[in-house]
Amino acid sequence: MTFREKLRKIREAVKEGKGGAVFEYFYDYYKFEAFVIIAVLYFIGNLTYTKLTEKEIVLAGALLNQYNILAEDLVLDMGNDFLTEQGLDLKEHKVEFNTSLRYAHSGDSSYNDAAIQGLAAQCSGGTIDFITGDMEAMTIFAYGEYFYDLREVLSEEEMKLFEPYILYVDLDYQSQVEVALVTPEVIPTMVPPDMRYPDKMVEPIPVLIDLRDSSLLSDIYIDLVDVLCFGFTVNAPDLEMAKEFLFYLTEIK
Repeated sequence: MTFREKLRKIREAVKEGKGGAVFEYFYDYYKFEAFVIIAVLYFIGNLTYTKLTEKEIVLAGALLNQYNILAEDLVLDMGNDFLTEQGLDLKEHKVEFNTSLRYAHSGDSSYNDAAIQGLAAQCSGGTIDFITGDMEAMTIFAYGEYFYDLREVLSEEEMKLFEPYILYVDLDYQSQVEVALVTPEVIPTMVPPDMRYPDKMVEPIPVLIDLRDSSLLSDIYIDLVDVLCFGFTVNAPDLEMAKEFLFYLTEIK
């Protein structure tokens, strides 16, 4: 049946009030076009809805080695409470916390590799503002240059406020490791200096904040036996908001 014949039959069916026939002819001839149009409209509608309801991420961080699977609601509540303190609408803004990353010296190397590669990608891509975690794990990332020198982020006055809580890396130790990577006969100190004692370092650089007095994280990191630390990640998209979150966690300002 030609197009003209189909069109004529549809017109005749309309005149005679045969709705079923109209649908039958329409379905036979236009079903593919109709499907495409419906699919396109659905895609546009879904995309529009997503854009209209999508929340702006104002802060992104990783809670490294957060093993408390029951703390997800606490983490969400902490983010929402922080946003409320900042005067931001919860319907339009959100905080993203990654609680899935694990790193342990005696742990599964696949988990360690995933943490190293995942955080490296986020730092280089500028999609993460901070990391919290136990000092043993954070030491690895600190010497991997994942964090800003605190003096690049905090003012002199703020550095003085946090002075009792500042943790350091030793550039001399880092240089030993870098030399050992290209000179096999050179063996660096096997254990890095304790980050809490800059006076025992050759060239201390402030990179982390000790969060031992943060009551807000005590119920989240319930199994932690090591010192809990905070660091500003390099290429952080919003250092000012990350600073506000540090003040929020420590209640120091």
